[in-house]
Amino acid sequence: MNRAEELLKIRPYIKTIKYDLESTEIETFQNSTLRQILKLQHDILVSLFHHCLVKNKIDFSSLKTEEQESKLNFLFQKDLRSQ
Repeated sequence: MNRAEELLKIRPYIKTIKYDLESTEIETFQNSTLRQILKLQHDILVSLFHHCLVKNKIDFSSLKTEEQESKLNFLFQKDLRSQ
């Protein structure tokens, strides 16, 4: 097996995706590629987010839902500006 086949083999299968529906090319790519890769990387993304909260001294669990969304938007915008 080559590298591409090995990578495809380790992607998780997502039960909630309806693969048999008629979809646009972009939706098919999103469902068959991007979602699976994001699910595979989920633990890493959560860890990075947690690190960001610790670094910025944010107690996310004590915030209300609206405040959490606002804080997330601020953090993402801040990180984009710093790059």
